[in-house]
Amino acid sequence: MTNFEVALRTPLIIRAPWFPKSIGVTTSVLAEAVDFYPTLAGLVGLPDPKTDGPSSAGINGTDLTPVFVDPVANGDLKGAAYSQFAKPHLNDPFAFWPTPLRNATQIMGYSVRVDEWRYTCWFKFNPKLVVPMTSGADDIIGRELYDHRGDPGLLDWKGEHVNVAFDPANADVVANLHMKILAYISLTPI
Repeated sequence: MTNFEVALRTPLIIRAPWFPKSIGVTTSVLAEAVDFYPTLAGLVGLPDPKTDGPSSAGINGTDLTPVFVDPVANGDLKGAAYSQFAKPHLNDPFAFWPTPLRNATQIMGYSVRVDEWRYTCWFKFNPKLVVPMTSGADDIIGRELYDHRGDPGLLDWKGEHVNVAFDPANADVVANLHMKILAYISLTPI
């Protein structure tokens, strides 16, 4: 129930011995739960579920099969992983309980994790239209940027204890990752 690494970083373990280069290999490729279906279909040789079949329009995710074919060459197959978390009250933005219904959400936090950073932006949310409000300057409630350079994959990385979003040295990183979130929001049905 958070957009922090401690809750979102979960191991994905898939064994596919028919891809010999993947046997006994671990990788730090970014993956999301939406990748499971296209990856499992790809691993067993089924048609791509995002392009074949009557329900292909609702399929998201990346087929991670190339990582099994060659884990070293394809270790950066996916450039970003996204998450979102709803909060119930504009008047108390730190409250997270009870989890609001879709049409009662007042705040939505979107997070993007790239190799060296996690950026989260909290937007006012229109519960009637069920969309984040992104066009006005006052639609952003908060921003967070956490430095994961040098993160060895520990459960509680010290880099997520200090928000560096407002450090002028990180302005370009914030701008770049904010654009990624806006692009993600525009493509993702809620």
